[in-house]
Amino acid sequence: WNSTVWIADTIPVFYMPYINFPLSNKRKTGFLYPGVSLGSDSFTASVPFYWNIAPNYDWLITPRWRGDHKWEFDNTFRAMPFANTTATIIFNYFPDDTSWTRDGSTSDHERWYFNFKAHSWFLDHDLNFYVNHAKVRNSDYSYFTDIAQKGAAVTDDHLVQSYRATYDKTRYDISIEARKYQTLINPAYHVFHPFELMPQVKFNYYDTYDRLLFKNYFEFTRFSKDSEASDSSANSVRSFSTNRIHLEPSLKYNLYSARGTFLNAGGRLFLTHYDQGDVNSLNKNYRSYIGVDETDSHTTRALYELELHGKTTFERKVLDMRHTQTIEPEIKYTYIPYKNQDKIALYDTATRLEDYYSLFSYRRYAGIDRIADTNTVTAGITTRLLDAHDREILRFGIAQAYSFVKTRTDLGIVRDSYLRSLYNQSNSRSPISAILDFSPIPEVTLHTGGTYDEDKGRLYSYDASLRYQNNSGYLAGISYRFYRDGNYSYATGLARDLRQVGFEGSIPLTNRLKLTGALYRDVEQEYNIDTKVGILYEECCWSVGFVYEKYLKMKSNPYRQTQKEVIGFQFTLKNFFGMQADGSTSPSSTSTHFLPAVDPTNLNN
Repeated sequence: WNSTVWIADTIPVFYMPYINFPLSNKRKTGFLYPGVSLGSDSFTASVPFYWNIAPNYDWLITPRWRGDHKWEFDNTFRAMPFANTTATIIFNYFPDDTSWTRDGSTSDHERWYFNFKAHSWFLDHDLNFYVNHAKVRNSDYSYFTDIAQKGAAVTDDHLVQSYRATYDKTRYDISIEARKYQTLINPAYHVFHPFELMPQVKFNYYDTYDRLLFKNYFEFTRFSKDSEASDSSANSVRSFSTNRIHLEPSLKYNLYSARGTFLNAGGRLFLTHYDQGDVNSLNKNYRSYIGVDETDSHTTRALYELELHGKTTFERKVLDMRHTQTIEPEIKYTYIPYKNQDKIALYDTATRLEDYYSLFSYRRYAGIDRIADTNTVTAGITTRLLDAHDREILRFGIAQAYSFVKTRTDLGIVRDSYLRSLYNQSNSRSPISAILDFSPIPEVTLHTGGTYDEDKGRLYSYDASLRYQNNSGYLAGISYRFYRDGNYSYATGLARDLRQVGFEGSIPLTNRLKLTGALYRDVEQEYNIDTKVGILYEECCWSVGFVYEKYLKMKSNPYRQTQKEVIGFQFTLKNFFGMQADGSTSPSSTSTHFLPAVDPTNLNN
């Protein structure tokens, strides 16, 4: 009773009239510790109640006052009905969120979010079943911009509803998935919604014989689109479906392998059959996005690929003769003939940004609706520096591709000017792509990479990150990324360069007090994406922290940018419980609402 935590026996930081917690790992029914936060538009407070229903069932019920959103009832139900099955149901309910009104109504403010996840496994984990079904109320397009919903699987403004089964063995694997999407964008904006997979079946088989590697990939996918009303009959979408069968056998033969040198020859077949729906049932926005105005109802595409790939490694002792430098030249020739694919729609195919690694791939596009013709030699060189303990401290790679014949296969439309400029190049050389990773000491890491068009004398993309972190708790980092025409202006709707810079830092002010902060800013359009400051005080068995965060928030009708502010408090009894700010990140971490703290450096340590 009347429990109080003090700093230096003089400053009270936490008080509870009554506190009770188990001293073992057994779960106990009762109220958990409250959460509070103060935002720019509301005060948030919650008092969770934990119900230990049975050893394999429990339920966390959290009534929460959210200011403008009024009452929220957050429910998390967990179950393990069988030894090989786990399931979680999340249901968040807002009975009267007056900050939101359903379209076509003046008094309907009810909102909710539902997510059901389950995993079952059999046959020593070889056979697995997965369910991930997420949904918000129909026409609630701004739920995730208004509510900080943890653990939600949102892909390109769509909620995923997936049912999947997999079976894995040593030489083959099978997967079957049915996937639908719920769009989080108002159809009035005429955006493209992904096709549903109803279902998609994949089969992989792989085997070796002596120096021969054999692979076979098979896929059957039924793409479908339900009927969809819009603001005019011209923009309405009737039901649509297409069947795609794809077979891709491949062979690779190792011609030579010795002392860090290999030479492989290989090839593959692309055999694809389409039973396509009538694209006239799709509105003009869909037809524009999928790259065709007319399709062949039944069409079969047959192509092949040939490749020759070689690499060697030279090494020498350098510096104090205890360090090792490697030089690894690599070359690859790829040939795929041309075939007109203009009557095949783009169901799941998109462009890829060229970088160092993608230059050595035979795929120009992500997906199989377009197999680009190529007659290309790609050459690259990588150098590494290893210390006396074989820790990789530096890796630098640079590569470029040369095409003997300019490719004739494109997507019918090009959705950003960066790739459009690449396609329209009259020269036969790709941009130069390079990467650099450097860690002279374990505490310091540097990563940078980019693509450069030597003919036009300009960068297309570039990213860099420099980080210092030691065991004493000091952290300092700066990052930058650039992508030509990779963003757009909400004011004009036109493409803009993406130029973003980030700063992160953590300073132990004393042995017990730590200050953290992070800032991410769009320097092209001059606004902050996310700003965070946190302070944490730690004792041996408890900690208390405060955090302030201000991040970008999107509003719909019309789409516009606003700023969300959160002021939070966190208290933790280590290994027992924690009370933290709702909708905020930890004051001890430089991770923010949008961006986790990561080190992109890729070195073998």
